[in-house]
Amino acid sequence: MLASHTVLRICERWLPANFFVYVFGGAFFGGAVAMLSAGAATAILLSMLVPEAVLPRDTLVPVLLMLAFGEATLTGMLATLMAVYRPGWIHSFSDERYLAHK
Repeated sequence: MLASHTVLRICERWLPANFFVYVFGGAFFGGAVAMLSAGAATAILLSMLVPEAVLPRDTLVPVLLMLAFGEATLTGMLATLMAVYRPGWIHSFSDERYLAHK
């Protein structure tokens, strides 16, 4: 959660406030970064705590990338649907910020 929250705050600070930036930057990219960081942390902790565990190092990175892409796609789609139909369900989404007419 810290990783996706950090990505969202970086997007809010450095990118323009529009709906596409929220969905692609905050939801899609944030979900991918969160999945990659959780997978990397799990692999590191497993290798430290169980030294005799055999980690498939040649397939670990491709598997983590595929999982991250799937997580990012699902998170982006669900965030888009909730922001369009039920914006109150997403705490980080603000109609005034992302849908304001300028």
